[in-house]
Amino acid sequence: MLGYVNQLRATEGASPLVLDYNLNVAATIRSLELGWSRQFSHTRPNGTQCFTVLDELGINYMAAGENIYYYGSIADVQRAYNAWDKSEGHHKNMVSTQFTKMGVGKAIVNGATYWAQMFGR
Repeated sequence: MLGYVNQLRATEGASPLVLDYNLNVAATIRSLELGWSRQFSHTRPNGTQCFTVLDELGINYMAAGENIYYYGSIADVQRAYNAWDKSEGHHKNMVSTQFTKMGVGKAIVNGATYWAQMFGR
């Protein structure tokens, strides 16, 4: 996923993102929450904003963004990336110069795939 996002950023003149372990953990938590709750939303199952996962993990950030994706069966990285790239808001997150790092998480729950990208600075 990082390779796809950084290729896109290069075409738009943005610096490459670095993969961040802590954001990977946050994105994995978010993808699992999406699958377990079956609530496809930037609001967490406990009713708080998606970014509270960063606070709970002690991740400091000056800017943050989230992309989420759901597919009814197994979805590979290319399918998720393509869906985000075709969506104006998701594309904007992937090329935003306010972000310097990214994490990605994927969960398969009951045969469906849930992806999350977390961006930070």
